[in-house]
Parts: sequence; C-alpha cells; structure tokens
Amino acid sequence: MLIHINLKPKIMTIFKKITVVLLLLFVGTAFSQSIMTDVVGERASDGERMIESKGYYHISTHKTSTEAISYWWSNGRKECVQVNVYDGHIAKIKKTNHYDCNKSGSDSNSSYYSRNHKSYQYGNQNYGSSKETSNAFERGYNDGLYNKSFHNIWKQESTPNHHNAYIDGYQKGVDERGGRTSYHSGRGGNASHEAVFDLIGKDAVWSYSEIVKRGFNQQKEFQNNGITYRVWYNKNTRQCVKTYSKDYKIYDIKKSTHCF
Repeated sequence: MLIHINLKPKIMTIFKKITVVLLLLFVGTAFSQSIMTDVVGERASDGERMIESKGYYHISTHKTSTEAISYWWSNGRKECVQVNVYDGHIAKIKKTNHYDCNKSGSDSNSSYYSRNHKSYQYGNQNYGSSKETSNAFERGYNDGLYNKSFHNIWKQESTPNHHNAYIDGYQKGVDERGGRTSYHSGRGGNASHEAVFDLIGKDAVWSYSEIVKRGFNQQKEFQNNGITYRVWYNKNTRQCVKTYSKDYKIYDIKKSTHCF
C-alpha cells in the first residue's frame, strides 16, 4: 500500500524561511551600501556630520599631495570606512580593513593591531591579503618613517612578496616623514627661513605674487590633470619649494629638490 505524504507545505515553509533570510541579508547589504555612497559629493563638513549621524566616529585623518583620507568606525556594525576628501568635497567612501581603524578582526571592541601604515598606501598591491606581507610592509614603513637604515631581511628569491612589501613600505614611510616635516627648510642651526605654508588655501594668483615678495623666484612650471605645479627657489635662505594649485587656489606646498 502506497502512503501519500504531501510535502508541499513543508517545502513552502522552508522556502519562505530561506526567502526571509535572503531578504534580510539583501536589506542589510543595501543599507550598508547606502551608508557607503549617499554622502559622496557632499561638502566635507556636511558629509562628516552625515557619517556621524549614521553611528560612526572619527579615528584618524591622513593627507596626501592631492587629498585627505580619514577613517571612521561603527561599533554597531563593526565596520571601518575610508573617506576620501578632494577639493573640499567627499570624493569616495568605502569599507576597509579593521586595522585601518586600529581594530582587530577578532575583537573589534578592545583589541588593536599594531599598524602605523594604512591600507590605502598599498596602492595597487595586495599586501593586506596576508598578515605576513602586511607585517613586512609595516616593518619597511616604520624604518622609513623613523629614518632607520634600509634593512630588507626577506630575500627576493625565496619570499618575493615579502621582499617587495618591505621595499614599498620603506618608500611610503619616507614619503610620510617628508610630508609630516614639510615645514622644515632642510637647513640646520640658525639659518634664515621664509614661511610659505600659510599660503595653503589662498588664492593662487595672490599667492604667487606673495611668494615672490618673500624672496622666491619661479624655477619651473608644469600641469597635469588640472593641477598646476610650480617650483620656487629662495637664494637667500636656499629654500626650494613646490606649490600645487587647482581651481585657482593653492591646496598644498611641499619642499622640493628640483630647483637645480
């Protein structure tokens, strides 16, 4: 005798449960994606207030020659986001590694990674794919940042990824050190020095006139991607600096070695 069992109700129940789970995952992902994108294009100050209203708090900010990069952490979502500000507006926002917010993946509330570098400094390289390559990059970064001798303990033949990670990390550390001390003329003792960094954020035409008044003469000029670069030299103080301007404003000034 055949016993007929109607499995349709059970299958439908299972199907409904799966649908609910998928829907919740989709909603959660969509909500997270909304957080990641709806502040793009806003003025930096307005966008940062929006980010705070979503439950994130500021961790740190780092500046490059073209933009400011800040990191924000949400305790509720256990999520770190990277915010790129360019020309006073939020240009990009994305999820990033927990350690960019000084949090570990295993215990995001209390444990901290020992990392001075940030993942954006990897560029196109995937050094963050393993703890070992990230450690190699960090070691190189710290050696360059704190002006230690270059000492790559990884052989290219046996550990090419670690070898290259250290090299790139060292250069990024050197760049960071130069950026943090860009105010310094490079001369020691009681040598004379002309201030120029107060011109950042000022009108470009006025700033060019002002820098000439302070004893600088233009050495070089070139343009790329809408940015105007000018190199200036002061023979009295032996200072060499480079100005970066866009949209008729000076957005950065750095020491330069291209005056000669």
